[in-house]
Amino acid sequence: SSASIIDGGNPLSAINPADIESIEILKDADATAIYGSRGANGVVLITTKRAKSGKPTIEYNAAFSQKKIGLQPDLVRINDWWPLIREARTNDGFPATDIWNNLTTVMEKALAQGKQWLTPAEYLALSTPGAVLFGDVKDFPFFDQTMQDVLWGTAQSQEHQLSVASRGEKSGYRVSLGYLNDGSLLQWGNNSNKRYNFRLTHDYAFSEKLKLATNISVERQQITQPTLIGNIMNNGIQQGLPLFNQKGQAYIWGSGIGNASQVSIAAFGGDNKETNTRINTNLNLTYNLLPNLKLVGTAGYYLLNTDYRTFENNIPFYDYTGDNLIAYLPTRSSYQRGN
Repeated sequence: SSASIIDGGNPLSAINPADIESIEILKDADATAIYGSRGANGVVLITTKRAKSGKPTIEYNAAFSQKKIGLQPDLVRINDWWPLIREARTNDGFPATDIWNNLTTVMEKALAQGKQWLTPAEYLALSTPGAVLFGDVKDFPFFDQTMQDVLWGTAQSQEHQLSVASRGEKSGYRVSLGYLNDGSLLQWGNNSNKRYNFRLTHDYAFSEKLKLATNISVERQQITQPTLIGNIMNNGIQQGLPLFNQKGQAYIWGSGIGNASQVSIAAFGGDNKETNTRINTNLNLTYNLLPNLKLVGTAGYYLLNTDYRTFENNIPFYDYTGDNLIAYLPTRSSYQRGN
């Protein structure tokens, strides 16, 4: 990929778009002559805005947007799920007493009676005589929904930019502040992406030949998402599970976190928090030695600090009534920090 150079440094992800004055692309010999091997694939030069002559100016820009889910896989619902399971098991030679074939028999009868969940006793009463039964399942839900229906939704994003600029006879400055709050399409758990920007550009002319230009930028980005995001993204669980149980607690069908409600995992599983802090400063001292010859001295400092904090909760999962504690998953709570 090409190298991105912003005022002599600074990564592209740290720039506030409202601060960009111009973009120039160098390629081939022009890029390698100045930047060596870094410019082998081309160089993108980004120059930020500075104060212009005239009266002090104040600028404010705001943008609001809404995001919606685009293409997603079309998951079968419970009324289409059980016939497919029955067809697959029957074609594989399993009898009516097979554990999954029996589940489809019970589902067909329960849904015909308008029932959305059964107790183990009710399940047994509707089962095929002699059928193999589930040993670790405390109830049998058949809700007409998929987790995909409720996991995702619309999200709003907002961005604000404020700048103040002024230039006198010998000096000028521009100060800008930026704020971005990008909402998440995942509707459960803590999900956010926030960014704060500060930039100061200042220049001073000691004389017609000697000039000093200063750039200072500070950026902080805070990203939060559910810790067990891999389990939340699992679409392989049985259809028809509830989001929570009747008491608002985490729900699981059987055992193992792969059989847990993805919404429950998102709501109770904990958070991953990532904070990126970038500080970039550079100074350019320019002396016009001759009309076509300049001496330029540059000094800079760049700092990137990344802080990761992972809170993984030990979630108590219950059956649908909330009367039976099934399991604690993961087996223990944990906290990790790194950078």
